[in-house]
Amino acid sequence: MAVGLAMIAAGCSDDEAPCVVSEPRTLKVAVVMEADEQPRWERTAEWAAANIREAQRGQEQCVELQLTFKSSDDPDIDAYLRQIATDPDVAAVVGPTTTGCAERLAEIFDETDAEKPMLITTATGIEYQRRYASRPYVWNLAESDVAQIEVLMAEIAARKIHPSASVSLLAADSDNGNHNAYAEWFGFIAEEYGMKIGSTQFYRTENEVREAVRKLCGTHYGASYNALIFNPSSPEIAMALDDEIGKMREEVAPLYLYTPMLLCSDASQ
Repeated sequence: MAVGLAMIAAGCSDDEAPCVVSEPRTLKVAVVMEADEQPRWERTAEWAAANIREAQRGQEQCVELQLTFKSSDDPDIDAYLRQIATDPDVAAVVGPTTTGCAERLAEIFDETDAEKPMLITTATGIEYQRRYASRPYVWNLAESDVAQIEVLMAEIAARKIHPSASVSLLAADSDNGNHNAYAEWFGFIAEEYGMKIGSTQFYRTENEVREAVRKLCGTHYGASYNALIFNPSSPEIAMALDDEIGKMREEVAPLYLYTPMLLCSDASQ
């Protein structure tokens, strides 16, 4: 998000309308994210705004970002997306963070001929990214799910895991109409790298993540030969996996708990 705000500040300066430091040009930016993300995004926005102000110190032209935050979980989100798309005072949109909402905003931009950037930080749906790849207003700042699987698999291959080892997948089971790239591409890409597939597990709840952890970890050293690609759907899901490993360590003590090499998608950041 901080990078996106810096891009807006740099890209929206107007050479034909100088702005002195004491009277900065105000740019309205709409930020759309899920409700549980808002506290973190507000903190990041404060840091980014402070850095932008410092970077402009002493310049003849400067901008000040005026941010508004909106949860994509709100019942009136569709009306809000249309409002910010058609509002000439809104210079740019940061987010939405989910693929479904990002795709809806892109559709509205198409319908309304909006001419402002939408900076998509974490929406990685492959079909959405392909559909809007040629649109000049859609700035995707994260790789697609397929590209992420490729990167993670290449990292596993580079580490040259044990010949008898396998690579497993733990990803969200989505039924929202979007293609599940992890389900569709994991096996194919693993075969491309000549890797043995262990298991493919899809979760809907935190308990299902915890159950998967107990299947993948254990007191036999062979578990450490394997690798796991994990695609958490939320910070809570990511923490559930870590918490369950901690519980298992306590349960098996004084024995040692062996875990697979864990590689996570950018959703865990």
